[in-house]
Amino acid sequence: MLHFEVDAQALQTDTPFDLDLWNSRAFITLVAFRMANMRLQHLGRFGGWALAPIRSHEFLNVRTYVRCEGTPGISFLAEWVPNPLSCWLGPRLFSIP
Repeated sequence: MLHFEVDAQALQTDTPFDLDLWNSRAFITLVAFRMANMRLQHLGRFGGWALAPIRSHEFLNVRTYVRCEGTPGISFLAEWVPNPLSCWLGPRLFSIP
């Protein structure tokens, strides 16, 4: 994880949520990670087999810290996934945008 301080006013235009500032400062974070051996838990061994083409791959995302109705959270500004099949299947299987 790499954190970068950015101009809060400029960043606010890129997210629909209120920024969660730290000491009046806004940050974005670059996060690189690898998902390995993903499976659909409720399907047991078949769940691992069903996800074989996408069960392990890298991610890179850029996120910022926000508040939605007072609750802290993160907002993804950009995401890079090198596997085109994962990009297509991920939202459909895991209900993510």
